[in-house]
Amino acid sequence: MLPGFRSVRAPVHMWFVAALGLALLAAAGVGVLRARYRSPWIALALLGFTGLDLYYWNMQRNGLAYARESFQDRYGSLEDRFRTAAAPLTANPLHRIWAANASPSFGPLNGSLDNRMEVTFGYNPLELARYGNTWRPRRRIPSC
Repeated sequence: MLPGFRSVRAPVHMWFVAALGLALLAAAGVGVLRARYRSPWIALALLGFTGLDLYYWNMQRNGLAYARESFQDRYGSLEDRFRTAAAPLTANPLHRIWAANASPSFGPLNGSLDNRMEVTFGYNPLELARYGNTWRPRRRIPSC
């Protein structure tokens, strides 16, 4: 493990180091271009080009960046179907619905919070380690 990164909780957070390095290299490149061409418009042109590039590739061409359909079209019908199917189970206030993992086929991953249903699944980026270790081995046991 690299010094100073012992407390990094997820590997994706290591991307910060790479992004910082790329930003420093980009700043050094802009410095070299400004020294070579001595034009005050170089930095503005690069900033404009970068903005257009980010807009085109990250917003216009990437269908995953923004939802291009309504909530009802994407999740609503699934959420309504799940709520209807689970209605008999939720009649008992002490009943909890269990699933091995979260699935968007039930609607949004935290839709159970909106529906006020007791479930064992859902989206949780900061799952407690003890809780995860308790349930992970049980997922391998076939249900009877």
